[in-house]
Amino acid sequence: MKRLLALAALAALGIAQTAAAAAEWTPVQLALWNKLQIFSEERDVNGLRLDLIYGKNEDVRGLDLGLVNNSADLIGIEAGAANWNRGDMIGLQAAALFNGNESTGDLIGLQLAPALNYAPRADVYGLQLAAGANYLPDGNLYGLQAAAWNGRAHNVYGLEAGVLLNCTTDLYGLGAALANYSDGHVYGLQAGGLLNLNVGRNPIAGAQVAALANYAPDATVHGLQIAAAANVVADGAVTGLQIAAWNEGKTLTGLQLGVVNQATTARGAQIGLVNKSDRMAGFQLGLINIISSGTVAVCPLLNVQF
Repeated sequence: MKRLLALAALAALGIAQTAAAAAEWTPVQLALWNKLQIFSEERDVNGLRLDLIYGKNEDVRGLDLGLVNNSADLIGIEAGAANWNRGDMIGLQAAALFNGNESTGDLIGLQLAPALNYAPRADVYGLQLAAGANYLPDGNLYGLQAAAWNGRAHNVYGLEAGVLLNCTTDLYGLGAALANYSDGHVYGLQAGGLLNLNVGRNPIAGAQVAALANYAPDATVHGLQIAAAANVVADGAVTGLQIAAWNEGKTLTGLQLGVVNQATTARGAQIGLVNKSDRMAGFQLGLINIISSGTVAVCPLLNVQF
């Protein structure tokens, strides 16, 4: 008898544990509103969730469809007018309006929206695609951002492609847009339809190419700057090559090639119509050549100082 009672107790405990585990998640959820849905907000959904107007649950694993979808962690596919995520996302978020994430978690996969992908503190591993904007001010991108306006990402490791503007702190890779703005390090290529702008005393290693101007007044440039109008590193240093109508660097080690070339201290060569340097270790080739501290301060055609 005691043995039967013990077996019955174990069976009851197993049923209770199974019921408790089942109570933590459901394979199907249907919501009209988060207060009017089949299962409570505290449940996980492992399977299918349909949100007719607005649904809210903890983790969703599987397929999440609706007008407005709200979940903590998402693993799977989420599609709606608006998707809001409070944790990690692994998979695909596709929205008719916008995707939002309020966590400091990881987004692994693809975010797709016509208006906005908003993940101010998350790290994105994959793709963010929007017709309007991608916004990642305190997070990092490892992959690709493409939108009319990418602004702003903390660190970009990969490709930032914008129609109008890319805005980032550090760039490790390629930034291409009408204008590129950074206030940190740049290691790679910035290609601006009009302008590349870097503020702060930061290194730029690679290339800046712009139809109008490259403006990095305080930077340390190692590599190449090419622009139609101007390359300006007025209070910084350039090691490499500057090509533009107007080239300016406080300290130049390399070559300036343009209409007007100017440096405070130059080691290398300046080739243009007007070349000016306060101190020179190299040569100037142009119509007017000025070395303020040279034996011959102003000389046509060629001026040399070593």
